Amino acid sequence: MTIAMYGKYAPIARMDKNLYYSYYTIDALILSHYNLRGKLSDDAFMELLLNDEGEELRNAGDYIYNTRGHRLTLLYEDEKNVDARYGKQTYKNLERIINKIAQHLFKIEMTRLNAPTAASNIIIRISNAMVLQGAEYMVTAMKALGKDHLIASSYGTEKRAVLTDIIERTFPLETDEPEILKTIKDDRLLELAYFAPQWVPLIKAYLNWEGLDLAYYYFIAHTKEMGEDEKRAATALFTDLDPADLADGAFDEKLFHEAYTVVGEKRFDLFYKAARYIGNSNYHSRARRFADTALGKINEETITEQIHSKRNKDAVCSLGLIPDKSDKALQRRYQLIQAFLKESKQYGAQRQASEKRVCEIALLNLSRGAGYADPIQLTWRMESQQVTDNAAFLQGIDVEGYTLRLQLAEDGTNKLIIQQGEKVLKTVPTKIKKHPDYLNIAAMGKEWTKQKKRARTMMEDMMIRQTPLRPQDVKVIAENPIVSPMFRLLLLRQGPITGFYTDEGLETLNGVQKINADESITITHAQQLYADGTWSAWQHFVFSKKIIQPFKQIFREIYIPTPDEAEQNESLRYSGYQIQVKQAAAALRSRGWSADYEGGLRKVFYRQGISVELYAQANWFTPADIEAPAIEYVYFSSTRTYNRLKIADIDPILYSEVMRDVDMTVSIAFVGGVDPETGNSTKELRAAIIKCTAELMKFKNVTVSDNFIYVKGALADYTIHLGSGNVRQVGGVEIPIIPIHSQHRGKLYLPFMDEDPKTVEIVSKMVLLAEDNKLKDPTILKWIKRE
Repeated sequence: MTIAMYGKYAPIARMDKNLYYSYYTIDALILSHYNLRGKLSDDAFMELLLNDEGEELRNAGDYIYNTRGHRLTLLYEDEKNVDARYGKQTYKNLERIINKIAQHLFKIEMTRLNAPTAASNIIIRISNAMVLQGAEYMVTAMKALGKDHLIASSYGTEKRAVLTDIIERTFPLETDEPEILKTIKDDRLLELAYFAPQWVPLIKAYLNWEGLDLAYYYFIAHTKEMGEDEKRAATALFTDLDPADLADGAFDEKLFHEAYTVVGEKRFDLFYKAARYIGNSNYHSRARRFADTALGKINEETITEQIHSKRNKDAVCSLGLIPDKSDKALQRRYQLIQAFLKESKQYGAQRQASEKRVCEIALLNLSRGAGYADPIQLTWRMESQQVTDNAAFLQGIDVEGYTLRLQLAEDGTNKLIIQQGEKVLKTVPTKIKKHPDYLNIAAMGKEWTKQKKRARTMMEDMMIRQTPLRPQDVKVIAENPIVSPMFRLLLLRQGPITGFYTDEGLETLNGVQKINADESITITHAQQLYADGTWSAWQHFVFSKKIIQPFKQIFREIYIPTPDEAEQNESLRYSGYQIQVKQAAAALRSRGWSADYEGGLRKVFYRQGISVELYAQANWFTPADIEAPAIEYVYFSSTRTYNRLKIADIDPILYSEVMRDVDMTVSIAFVGGVDPETGNSTKELRAAIIKCTAELMKFKNVTVSDNFIYVKGALADYTIHLGSGNVRQVGGVEIPIIPIHSQHRGKLYLPFMDEDPKTVEIVSKMVLLAEDNKLKDPTILKWIKRE
């Protein structure tokens, strides 16, 4: 009955294809079921599947085969994919019919001269239903190509396109013998290996070339995308580099030279040419560029020009591949990478993040090529070498009767001193303004200033990411006169020992401890001090020594997940906070976040393999002034599996830093009704500073409780809010003390360089009111109701 109705009405309905596809089709499994029961002949079954240019045949193929990752699997072997109403026999029967059709279409296409055959249009439409098993099909199709080559991205019914489509869906059988490939030239076999990797084992067995795997996987590993998991797994056998780093431009010099040496120049060139069949885009170009650079075919001048004129990212990554590995060459390339990174700040956040990642990979390539185990080792060696190579500038040079020298201050800053005899000149004499030696020493002074700024940023990043340093590297940093003053003000950690670096060891709370030469050292994060229970002790230590750190380390805001939050895979801590989109985006971009089209603002921690996303229903790319969305959630996910991660499983330092970024954003970009200074961690930080300041100044009349500072003055009692800084007399009115921030800068001690004006304001108000008997300002005194 079903077949009869179909035969009667389907031809009429076919006049409207949309209607036909929707209402007048019979599922291939039903047809297979009828065929098994003898109600439908094979010929009638095939005719029904071939109707409408093979539309139903394509759908039928999706029931049977999965060809993802160039592997052929039978879907019905997995019980989950089998409809219990029909059973496996129905699927096996459908496979038999599909194979019969595919073989028939193949025979028709092999008779083709130039014009398309009756099978051509069906072949390009039926996808998995065109699977052909057995090397004879592939070899026949390769012969039919004649002098033509495969098409990396086939489309249409042109003869070469259809043959390419057929070859892509041919798969080997275990019974195939390598000798069947003898009619195909070596270069064509390598093209096939990259285009249809399912044939690699058979090709490898036939060619029997030493080092074939090395050369083959060199090009796979260094393409711009790694592809399927199977390809990643296979590549891992030949390189120790992370697949994500390889995809972003990392270079395995050892793999390249081994492959090139073992297969030889002539055969390597065949792989080089065949690599264009990796993927359907220009993915192979990077692998080729890297090979050319490593062989000296692309010189440094060409690469440098491409970086300056086109900001070519692959060119930046290839700097470490240039054969000249002398110290001078390494220093030159290192400075070029740093300049590229600095110049990226003129672009948007996404490009900044992308180019920062490029620079990380470029330093990885440069360090590996130069024999360093880690980019950090190279970085600090290069920074120190820049000073030692120009030590003559510290002693002084003679230029046209003048003595020029760079003078280093205790904090690492430098100043160009020009003397004529014993007299220090205030201006540069006209006579030497264009002299090469003057220009060199002035340029070096600027470079050292850049190095100091660069080092501060790197150290904070190393603290956040907990980058390990070898004790030898720590010594190199400590001996750099520009960087050392900052570095020695930072708390370091080696195993359970925490302390400041000295020439004798680490200065801990209990004296100096020697450094273990075999254990790595990290820059301590405040979260670790909190976990140790030593946070408050170190804060008092810093205050007692009046240490001013280059950035917030010991007095850094920290964020701890609540018990409920820890068990979730997203944080709702800031849910409901309305933000101004432009300000929020700008604030987070300054901290390395970038906008994502599919989600919100994202920050990626490559070393930990974690991506963080802040979601709010907003257009982060073209924000309108009228938008004021509320933050919905922050979540963490794996960069490899894309699965969300439970907050309890996140590194506490990473979690704290992410929440610190979001808290800063809420403070800056709040929309009415939210106090921009009410972040709990910010208030805790200020409370600690107030307590330490009161203790240092021996104020017995200052206490801190909840969100307020309580001051018992001689004239009255006061409260100061830790968030807003507002002052009130207890039992009285608000006292308007208007701050002039510039007057406080440098006069009040804070234990970090990046002074927070609001914190300075609150500390100054506390000091002022603790000694209110010294007040003489009538504009303040008139508001105080004396007790």
